[in-house]
Amino acid sequence: MRIVNCALLTFVVCVASISLWSQATRDPTKDREAIIALEQEWLHASNAATLDRILASDFVHVVPVDHFPTKQEHIENGIRPAQKP
Repeated sequence: MRIVNCALLTFVVCVASISLWSQATRDPTKDREAIIALEQEWLHASNAATLDRILASDFVHVVPVDHFPTKQEHIENGIRPAQKP
């Protein structure tokens, strides 16, 4: 029983140390840059695979109309060539 307690304590200490270390090494500037880069990739995506990778499975595009496009609808509309008037 003592070995199990020591192993459990060691595990908890390791997990807590990793968690604290990862939080202490976060760089808000790099986080911001990563978010901006991802947004730019989304805005300039020209294929369904890229949009599918970027957008969450429960993504809903909020627009000022009565219909809120789902992820699949957003992907389909995003890769369709623009219609010329």
